[in-house]
Amino acid sequence: MFTRRPPPTSPDPQPQHTPQVDNPHHETTINDLSLPELKAFHEHAGAVLAERTAQAREDFRQDFLSKLELFGMSLDDFKQPPRKERKPKEIVIKYRDPANADNVWSGRGKQPSWLQAYLTEGRQLDEFLIEPLT
Repeated sequence: MFTRRPPPTSPDPQPQHTPQVDNPHHETTINDLSLPELKAFHEHAGAVLAERTAQAREDFRQDFLSKLELFGMSLDDFKQPPRKERKPKEIVIKYRDPANADNVWSGRGKQPSWLQAYLTEGRQLDEFLIEPLT
């Protein structure tokens, strides 16, 4: 599976793990590698992965550009038109507290507590309309 490489030289000598191989056709597996060998393998695998990723990206880029040319297209064909900004709807205030002009309600969502208090007293919602609905 993996070929054996000489271990990397390190400043402090460490005992090397030499697997006992009874079978001369035995392939070295990742579990048979010593720590320095495993680190070297990891570094090598990372370098190969980076190289192949860069090559695959370049291959894709070239293929994509050739297909664009084949169909008479450009990258500008993929740009999204700018979104129109939505203007927020103006919320019209329909109800006002006669005791406190700062207490208002548009009629949307949950009724405010000041209005609920009036309604529990028995007053009608129409009493608090700013402009009667026609």
